[in-house]
Amino acid sequence: MPTARHRWCKWHVLRKAKESLGPVYSKNTAFKRDLHNLLDVIISVEEFETRWAEIVAEHDLVDNEFLSRAYENREMWAKPYFANTFCAGMTSTQRSESANHVLKTYIPRSAPMHLFVTQYDRLVTDRIADEGREEHATKQVNFILRTGAPIEKHATSLYTRSLFERFYRELFRSAAFSCRVGADGKNFVVVYARSSEHTDAGKREFDVVCDAEKSQYSCVCKFFEHAGIPCRHVLKVLVHSNVVELPPALVLKRWTVSAREGIECDIPGDGRAAARQADAASMHALLHASVMELVGMGITSRRAFEVAVDYVSHAKAAISAIVVADPAAKPFTAQTVLVGCADILEFDSSAAAPPRVRSRGRPKELRFKSPVESPGGRKQTTPSSAATAQPEAERPRKSSRFLKVYVVEHCGACQSTQHRTSACPLNIVPGPTGATPRRCQKCHVVGHNRSTCGRKSSYVTK
Repeated sequence: MPTARHRWCKWHVLRKAKESLGPVYSKNTAFKRDLHNLLDVIISVEEFETRWAEIVAEHDLVDNEFLSRAYENREMWAKPYFANTFCAGMTSTQRSESANHVLKTYIPRSAPMHLFVTQYDRLVTDRIADEGREEHATKQVNFILRTGAPIEKHATSLYTRSLFERFYRELFRSAAFSCRVGADGKNFVVVYARSSEHTDAGKREFDVVCDAEKSQYSCVCKFFEHAGIPCRHVLKVLVHSNVVELPPALVLKRWTVSAREGIECDIPGDGRAAARQADAASMHALLHASVMELVGMGITSRRAFEVAVDYVSHAKAAISAIVVADPAAKPFTAQTVLVGCADILEFDSSAAAPPRVRSRGRPKELRFKSPVESPGGRKQTTPSSAATAQPEAERPRKSSRFLKVYVVEHCGACQSTQHRTSACPLNIVPGPTGATPRRCQKCHVVGHNRSTCGRKSSYVTK
């Protein structure tokens, strides 16, 4: 990825500062306040280096080893050195940490693979539901116009409600600045109206450059390039110039209510060359994005719709006429074969699921399930016709310890299925008083049980 920019997490740098500096970086100290002001609001490289030297000298930390190493690697974590890099306003690893936190709330530690897949699907479903709920709330909310500027009314139709609040804060803070035309008569100079030496942005004057058509604006603070929202200085220029609507160049589609509509997909170079180098997943993603972009363009007018339908019909006919080779002959490849006089992309997909291997132990359906796993209760099996035809008293006793498979119980003495061993007639001897003395199953002598056989018993027959 040649265009990727490697950076250090600001949160981890400050945590290391707390561990290395000790009491100097404790709560409510002057050094901590000055350092955070330097890291958060200073936007100029020259001013950052000057203020860093002043702060370090003021607090007698010139020889501090941690601050020396941090200053040597300042291009990896200091804000002025990556102002031109779009980071959506993030200066730490908060995106990945937030994803890890959300994932841990759904998936416990040491979770098996099948539970991971189930819970991950639940996570995705909940996130889609949350996005749909937020999208519905954005459509139903009535924005309150608090500044009266025309661009504020236009912003309510563009941004989502959360991004509109961020836009409003910048528009509100723009009232603290005054605007004048630059010396060249084209650009603008935005000046902080208060008389303090440094503003909340570190300097008093900001140059805003615009093109001849008044469609492209660029400020020296680089807030739009870094966060994707017009800064207060550009908004002051727009209000000063009586602009009614935000220029399209200052609106990122990812922040708008139509972010999901017509995803743009630019295939670099020749489409066939890109398809030859892509795998199945990449081709699916490219084709899906291209078709969605075509749908967004096709619904703009009746003529565009007719052209889109015409080309889709021709594409379906051309793809249907392609002679595809046997897909089971080779593993998956994406190559061109000569069919007729044209290069046709050939797909071979012989990937299949691995064979199912029966695990050891008792099958899953034979084990006892807790109410959590089977909230609907135990499954009842429909009795057979032969069992239904027998009277209730003659049916064999069945054990319901298992969910689906029943074990027939029988008497241990006479092997009958109509009673248990404790109620077998061979073990019951009726007495003169109607009592049922027990007979030993080992020696068949009345007066004791099998567990007490061979011992002296104090039992006396009545």
